[in-house]
Amino acid sequence: MPKQCSIVIKNHVQFIGYRGFIETIAIKNDLAGFVYKDGSVRVVCEGEEKAIKNFLDDLKKISPEVSIGVEDKIAFPKPFGRVIVNLDREIFERLDEGVKILGEIKENVEILGEMRDTQYESVSILKDIKKLLERKA
Repeated sequence: MPKQCSIVIKNHVQFIGYRGFIETIAIKNDLAGFVYKDGSVRVVCEGEEKAIKNFLDDLKKISPEVSIGVEDKIAFPKPFGRVIVNLDREIFERLDEGVKILGEIKENVEILGEMRDTQYESVSILKDIKKLLERKA
């Protein structure tokens, strides 16, 4: 039967990629869950008891300098946040949305340029009309 577990990891866990490192070990041990940082690194996971034990053993072997504690209560991140399951997909979706927005901005800039040109023409016509009126006066 699956077990849920909340793990807090402290000491020297600030190097780049540590959460990705934990994710790799969790996947290797067939765990579900997520990892986040709140000053320490926290893992909320679910899996078979043996898989969780193996996960903890792997962490201790690979990072013996860290302090790993298992908490009774599931620790959810505060403030509430999103968990990104497929980072590559999310990045590409955001890039696609950014390209779309940039295209809309380009169209708006072109429209504004046309409006500016029309305004210049209108001002020029108004100046010509003013000159004609001044001559007749």
